[in-house]
Amino acid sequence: MDQAYFKHTWRLGERFKNGYNQLVKELDIQHITDCIGLAPRTVIRFHDNEKGSGNLMKSYFQQECFKRGEFFYGVIMMCLAHTEEIVAQSLKVYSEVLELLADAVNKGDLPSLLEGPIIQPIFRKV
Repeated sequence: MDQAYFKHTWRLGERFKNGYNQLVKELDIQHITDCIGLAPRTVIRFHDNEKGSGNLMKSYFQQECFKRGEFFYGVIMMCLAHTEEIVAQSLKVYSEVLELLADAVNKGDLPSLLEGPIIQPIFRKV
């Protein structure tokens, strides 16, 4: 594989990861969500806390991203098709949705805003 591929995916992955975590910091919701991992493949996590379950928060975030045309399931995998514009658009949508999420969590009305079932973990202890 060409070194340009690695440079591209790392650069855009860092831009995305840092951008997401900056939005989280600006909204002071580090207790709710963060983005971790190596730049080309990051994971957005939602944390259980006194305000609700991580799965509830992720479900709402996913719902609101879908409404805005952004497919979200939690793992971000950069590839050559990604551009600065795509990353900027994703971060724009995430900024809007994170504000909604923060407001809903703070007001305690997140469950009433969810339009479907809460997502369930794929892997479960038996």
